[in-house]
Amino acid sequence: MAKNDRIRFDDLEEEPKKKKKFNLFDFIYSRRNDLPDDDGQWHERNFKYFFPFCWHNLNRIFIVNLLFVFGNFSIFIIMLALSQNLHIHATSPIAPEFAPIYGAMRLGAFTPASTALYGVYGVATNVALWTPLAAGVLVAGLLILLFTFGPVMVGTTYILRNIVKGEPIFIWHDFWYAIKRNFRQGLITGMLDISFVCLLLYDIYFFYLNDAAGISGAFIVISVSILVVYFIMRFYIYLMLITFKLSIAKILKNAFIFTILGIKRNLLALLGIVLTVFLNLMIAILYIPLGVILPFMITVSLCSFIAIYAAWPKIKEIMIDPYAEDSGNGGEEDEEEEKNVTEDTSE
Repeated sequence: MAKNDRIRFDDLEEEPKKKKKFNLFDFIYSRRNDLPDDDGQWHERNFKYFFPFCWHNLNRIFIVNLLFVFGNFSIFIIMLALSQNLHIHATSPIAPEFAPIYGAMRLGAFTPASTALYGVYGVATNVALWTPLAAGVLVAGLLILLFTFGPVMVGTTYILRNIVKGEPIFIWHDFWYAIKRNFRQGLITGMLDISFVCLLLYDIYFFYLNDAAGISGAFIVISVSILVVYFIMRFYIYLMLITFKLSIAKILKNAFIFTILGIKRNLLALLGIVLTVFLNLMIAILYIPLGVILPFMITVSLCSFIAIYAAWPKIKEIMIDPYAEDSGNGGEEDEEEEKNVTEDTSE
């Protein structure tokens, strides 16, 4: 072998791999949902698998949160109305006892005692008074939210469900596909959803202001219990709406049944959602700007993802797998076949 023909082993070494640059298109439109080492089969959506699965799909969860926020853009209108920028600012005494003292002094009861009481109870504070403009903006924002909430929930739930199923997704296309397909039922369900939650919150606030220690305390406990049960039912309501052809009454009935059948997964998901919100609040206490921004970035969709991750396997086990076995497919049905499941099969 000639001198110039000698093999240089340094030349055979692999070139160092270049660090992959961040690609916004891949970040948004990447379609694979399973983990890189998955074999394409269904993996049990259990507690252990949740954390790597959630981390792997964090970019999609982030995009879904943006869709939810901007789809319900009226949230910003409501925030403007509640920000007190459209209010009239004035000063008012803090103590309710000031009114009779002030009235007595106006009638000529100027005594050392009344003067002292006037000084004690006349301490004022700044108050914001509602204006017709602020009230109109708030009502307009709530009305818009009433019409956008349901369809947006349908679109985001469809994407998150497909993420949990491990199916390829096209975020923008799937969002509008689900809305067009379930617009009417999603609109009605969203209106009922918001109305029922607002009614329960109003009941709790009403009983709290009246007498939280007396009989109203029992009504507070009942209202909170109903609110918790309904909150868990919401894990299943929109999932069944986008998956099966069912009436709203059937969806609510089945959601209540699933709340009981999947009690372990539901309570674990509820705990995860509470911890997520609690962590967001702690961040807001430590650093307000970040704590305020997080709900608009990931907190809302992460809570929805936790709920769907817990609820979908139970729906698959009870409402889809038996139907697939009866059809002779032995596996999960595709989108159209799932929608063709009859109401009798779903009970």
